[in-house]
Amino acid sequence: MYTKKANYEEKQLELNDLRTKFDYELKYLTEYLSFTNDLEHKKNEQLTQLMSEDAAENEDAEAILQSIFEKEKDALLSYYHHSAIVLIYTIFESILADVCSEVQRFARAGFTHNCLVSGSLIGKSKTYLELTTDLPFELIQGEWAKIGQFQKLRNMIVHQNSCFSGSEAKVNNQKDQIRNNFNSIKISDTYNRFYILDDSLVSEFIELIKTFISKIIEYLESVVFMVERPNITIDMEDLPF
Repeated sequence: MYTKKANYEEKQLELNDLRTKFDYELKYLTEYLSFTNDLEHKKNEQLTQLMSEDAAENEDAEAILQSIFEKEKDALLSYYHHSAIVLIYTIFESILADVCSEVQRFARAGFTHNCLVSGSLIGKSKTYLELTTDLPFELIQGEWAKIGQFQKLRNMIVHQNSCFSGSEAKVNNQKDQIRNNFNSIKISDTYNRFYILDDSLVSEFIELIKTFISKIIEYLESVVFMVERPNITIDMEDLPF
């Protein structure tokens, strides 16, 4: 926390522009995801119809086509929802980075959140705000725990292709985490994969980051910063007398 010192002045941070930017980003994100979801449903309907027509034309291949459909239908239906979780998380990282940059600029802090050497990008942002603004963790504790669950889900989508991997014990642990944290997600024990098949989780994630960022902004606008006054020097040769 930047506490009171000589040559420092008390100032409060206004984040109206950042709040407006945040609101519009989430508005356009929601519209984009809705549009993409509609397209995804249409494509899935077209694919189902195409496979049905192929089976009618070649009865000998019907069993093969049915096997493909049963194996791949959940994967196809989940593509949109999985990519949506990744996109929301990326935008969340960007918004938090913008908040930290605004604090650094306003408070004239001597380091940025990128200077921190450990943790994820959102973890660095949280730590940075705690160091520079004395952000109380209890303010965001509930949301932070759920964000951590979404972070692990996002990492499994990106780094494990939505699959469970590792030893049997590790796979079982990953499945238990999914079941306990996101009971709407479908788990395939046959293929050791998981599938997000409805919009509820996407909407929940968006609302979660709305609440989280709003709490951060409201807190930052409520505290008093001790900001160093800039040193102004005057060149005597430039004076008109």
